Parts: sequence; C-alpha cells; structure tokens
Amino acid sequence: MPALDDKVAALAARYRPLAARILREVASPLSFAELTPPPAAAEVKFAFLNAPLIRRRLTLGDLFVLGGWDQEALWAQVKENLPGLI
Repeated sequence: MPALDDKVAALAARYRPLAARILREVASPLSFAELTPPPAAAEVKFAFLNAPLIRRRLTLGDLFVLGGWDQEALWAQVKENLPGLI
C-alpha cells in the first residue's frame, strides 16, 4: 500500500510540529523519559502492541492493527523514526 504509506507520512510530517508545539505549551512530556517514573522500553513496547485491547476507542494505530499491518514492523518503524522517544 505505497500510496497509503505516502499519505500517512505526509500527514505525520505536516502535523508533527504542531502536536509537539501544543504539548510543549502545556508542559506535557515529549518523550517517555520525561514521565515520572519513566517506563522501561519493554513496557512501552507492550503498551504499543496491546493498545487496541486496552482502550474503548478506535485510533489510527488501531486501524493499522485491524487492517492486518505487522505490529512488530510498525514498532520497528516507530523506534527508528523517533529515536529520542524511548
């Protein structure tokens, strides 16, 4: 689904700076290391992979999982593209 990948990447590039600015303005953490206490990488991965089973709402990430995308590959992309996050 290269066309969808391109659209998602374009949306992320467009809104990532806005989301970061809003989070900074309300003094919200921008990385897991800024949480108190900071979670271990294994805990973050567990939450990422199991989020669709934990919440009572549907998110974009849930659509990826329900659409059959490989969760481990998604996790690898998150870690690669957001190195300072974890």
